[in-house]
Amino acid sequence: MPTIIETNLNRKIELPLGVTSPAFTDKITKNEESIDLTDAEVKFSMRPLLSRHPVIDQEEAKGFAPDGNGDNVAYEWQEEDVVTEGIFMAWWDFTIDEEAKQTPEFEIIFSDHGPGVGTKTGGIVDGEADHMPTTFHALRNDPNFGDRRLQKYATLIQLRIMNSSVEPEEEITAYSLPLLDYFSKRLAFELCTPGIDYWSRQAHTVSSYSPTEIASFPEMIASLEKLRGALCAELENDWKLLRFLVPGLPQRSVAALPASSLEYEDWSDNTGQLVRRNGPIGFITPNPRNTAPMATNYWRGLDPLFVGSYPFP
Repeated sequence: MPTIIETNLNRKIELPLGVTSPAFTDKITKNEESIDLTDAEVKFSMRPLLSRHPVIDQEEAKGFAPDGNGDNVAYEWQEEDVVTEGIFMAWWDFTIDEEAKQTPEFEIIFSDHGPGVGTKTGGIVDGEADHMPTTFHALRNDPNFGDRRLQKYATLIQLRIMNSSVEPEEEITAYSLPLLDYFSKRLAFELCTPGIDYWSRQAHTVSSYSPTEIASFPEMIASLEKLRGALCAELENDWKLLRFLVPGLPQRSVAALPASSLEYEDWSDNTGQLVRRNGPIGFITPNPRNTAPMATNYWRGLDPLFVGSYPFP
């Protein structure tokens, strides 16, 4: 029978940001039995969720005999360990009877009790729920998306429109209500694509044969496609209105593209003399109606800064 090493932390652990006390404890089991680690050499490691580089790398921990809860290891947090909010993966290394062992990774979230789980979110993300509440809730609670990507989209939208961004907790005070609502609506527009991806992988009909039961769900993909079309029209009109309501808002213009010109064909007659045809053979550049949406920009020095697509950035 293979030896199975596990920890008691089979769910995510949420800890307050900046708090070093009490010590972090866990129960390491061997074949489901808590083991005595009094004489074991124990190390604790922790890395950010999206990184292979540990922020706590093989730091000394303490092993002991199982207590009343079965806990048998502990790590004393250092101040530098608990200063960064976010999601981390941790594990224990220990040596017992001259045999090195390592536990599976478990999730630790450091939070300051603000909006967002492990990631700060602001007024833009909060307002997005006004426009697509069901999909917003689904994406926020999806482990493959979550608050981190919601706020990433919110920051990207600010950079595209304002060429700057503010901290999540400053969004409500930094932007007027019409502009904040525009950001949230734009976020809903951007989330239609990941929302379609999410709902395309969910069950639409569930059947049970004993007793017979059928549960059906609304066609969310069609709803999101319809919402995306409606938001596109609304955002265009809202952007035109904001240009007059919000003083100092960067004004967009259509980025300069290569000018279309006419080309004439040169050919030779029977005598070998070069002859130019009187009429054009067509445009060099493609038909504008067949091109991608026009890019918008505003000028920064001598180079244009491309910040989105017309009619809204």
